[in-house]
Amino acid sequence: MLKLLNSINSKYIELLKYLGIYDLINLLYGKYGQVIKFIIAGGTGAVIELGLFILFTGLLSIHYLLSNLIAISIAILVNYIISQKWVFESGRHSKEVELVVFIMLSVVIILLNQLLMWSFVDGLGFNEKISKVSSIALVAIINFFAKKFLVFKK
Repeated sequence: MLKLLNSINSKYIELLKYLGIYDLINLLYGKYGQVIKFIIAGGTGAVIELGLFILFTGLLSIHYLLSNLIAISIAILVNYIISQKWVFESGRHSKEVELVVFIMLSVVIILLNQLLMWSFVDGLGFNEKISKVSSIALVAIINFFAKKFLVFKK
């Protein structure tokens, strides 16, 4: 898994150099490194989540709320692994307590995401894919601060 994360990291670096923003990000990294790592980890999770959601709803014709539940659950697991190994420092709690707090937080995040999806699609009549992207963005902000202050040490 660590090789995969390093490979992903090197691909992001190549992309940032290609876009000409590597030096700027490197400068900001000293002060905002954890936030940058979280954005990269979250971006990876968001791509996985959105990709699975599109696969399940578009190609497999699974109802959007069930597709959302499956996609976000898988993305949360991937994000936990990346967050634990790369973004945050463990040690606020024992491994067991950390996992329990993470699972409890994940349940809240899943419920919030489901509520947002339902509100956007059924309540406001938005497109499912636009609703998914909007839900991911809104939940990501809450997710960062909850993980930073409730789950992990730093």
